[in-house]
Amino acid sequence: MRNDLRRLLLNGAKVRVLLLDPTDETSLRHAAARAGSNADPTRLAARINGSIEEITFLRDETHGDVEIRVLRNMPAMSVNAIDTQSPSGTICVQHYEFRAPAEALPIIQLEGRDGFWYQHFVLEAERMWEGGSPWPPPPGLQPTHAQRPQFTETFDGELITAMESADELLITGVTRNTLVHTNYGNFEKWLTKGCRIRFLLVDPESEAAATAADRYHAGRSPENLRERGRNTLRLLSELRRSTGGDLAVRLTAHPLAMGLVAVDAPLSTRGQASALFMEYFTYQASGEPKFVVLPSDERWFAHFAEEAESLWRAASDHRLDLTE
Repeated sequence: MRNDLRRLLLNGAKVRVLLLDPTDETSLRHAAARAGSNADPTRLAARINGSIEEITFLRDETHGDVEIRVLRNMPAMSVNAIDTQSPSGTICVQHYEFRAPAEALPIIQLEGRDGFWYQHFVLEAERMWEGGSPWPPPPGLQPTHAQRPQFTETFDGELITAMESADELLITGVTRNTLVHTNYGNFEKWLTKGCRIRFLLVDPESEAAATAADRYHAGRSPENLRERGRNTLRLLSELRRSTGGDLAVRLTAHPLAMGLVAVDAPLSTRGQASALFMEYFTYQASGEPKFVVLPSDERWFAHFAEEAESLWRAASDHRLDLTE
């Protein structure tokens, strides 16, 4: 519609353009997911930015009356509305179909004589406009909508649900005693069905164990933490003996600052249940803030997954068959 918009602006028309906010990563992910399994939020943002550049160029070229706003919520429809306050007004609405195999349908065109539904969509379009934010943002406006981790105290059942369908798990942490003890039966089941499981733990005999006790566990002695680590290794050894499963353990002398459960993180096993369940080890405070990173987070999924793999490569093998 570039040429049409240029002609309208040269003739004195007012043009309002409302697009999805190209800086709102959450909305971009939702829009890409709706568009299709192969849609890329980064490419979508580039397309939106390209449209904004084109519209800005037209405005500057024609000195026309153009207003641009961006929306931080994925709209349910696209709208082309023309002179809606005049008797000859018209509005064309296109439903954003979920993963449409071709052109999204239905596409509905209404005029003033259509009465109720014409007014319904006109009013909804105006509400969408009112919900938008000026673009570009005013100087000094803080990016309050930028993506941030959604922290939680527990993963509830989502962690176990994801682990149940996994082909491969990489679990890092200081001792992971609670996780292994509480889910011993689950680990036994997962190993028996063929899941590959790797544990990266802090070596309970290293100085890193004492450092971790001092940093992350208020009121817990180094020896108490060491014994929890040894107990985890005993449990893992028993799991290996009872299942004969693909279970490997490595120990690190690095005082980990964060733990994770990586569910099907490698490209070879990545699927719908893939995720990184992350937790910060806070300094001398109870509880660890937790958040989930998904493959759609791209950069940060790759960042945390590669960090865990680097720690794994640098750690020392632990022979479970020698554990008492």
